[in-house]
Amino acid sequence: MHDLSGHEHIVYTVAFHPTEPILASGDLAGGIRLWDTGTGEPKQIRTEHGSARIHWLGFDPGGDLLATGDTAGVVYVRDGRSGAPLHRLTGHTGSIWPFAFRPDGTQLAIADDQFALRVWDPATGERLHTLNGHGRHVRAVSFNADGTLLAGCGNDGSVRLWTPPPAGSPSACRAARTD
Repeated sequence: MHDLSGHEHIVYTVAFHPTEPILASGDLAGGIRLWDTGTGEPKQIRTEHGSARIHWLGFDPGGDLLATGDTAGVVYVRDGRSGAPLHRLTGHTGSIWPFAFRPDGTQLAIADDQFALRVWDPATGERLHTLNGHGRHVRAVSFNADGTLLAGCGNDGSVRLWTPPPAGSPSACRAARTD
């Protein structure tokens, strides 16, 4: 067992790399650390978020990318092994809450305080779609196993399903169903 200490504030989120012995962690002072799970030693320390609190982080399915979201509405897409920033995704309002990578890694769906989901191409940093429909905060986001459905649910008591277009397609997501 290892005690991974070194954050200066409360650690709010953690995620394991899918193929390597790496754990990412984010704290409420904007710090992000990558840890070697074999030794317990920090591999990298990043602070690009400044003093914005890190609410969410996660690796893409292949482990090539790590996304980190903060309370200032910024998401960084990073190298999944070094943590180095690759893209800065802006245009969100308020805190970044949940996000999810499409199983093939070609899309990243992000929820923020504007009751919407924004879908990005994590490889290029291009915003692909903005999905509206929730009346309050979106609290969970998930793609199904083959990436043909995107679900969001929230404080308005609804679950919304969208059909995202195939990777690289310029067409918009369309509503599949709401309950």
